[in-house]
Amino acid sequence: MVSVELLVYRKKAGMRQLDLAQKLGITEQMISKWETGRAKPSVDQAVDIARILKVDANKVFPDMFFHI
Repeated sequence: MVSVELLVYRKKAGMRQLDLAQKLGITEQMISKWETGRAKPSVDQAVDIARILKVDANKVFPDMFFHI
């Protein structure tokens, strides 16, 4: 589930919702929607989030990406 992993990895990175939102150029409310499961980031946003949090995109978004 996107919401749980994103919340966990954001907190591990020591970031607030506002911090991540500013780095992505979006609102804090959008981060909240992702973390509560009311919305999902685009694939491009997911890649950017993983880069910012310095984790593999598969860990933050296991349902969005898969290994072949």
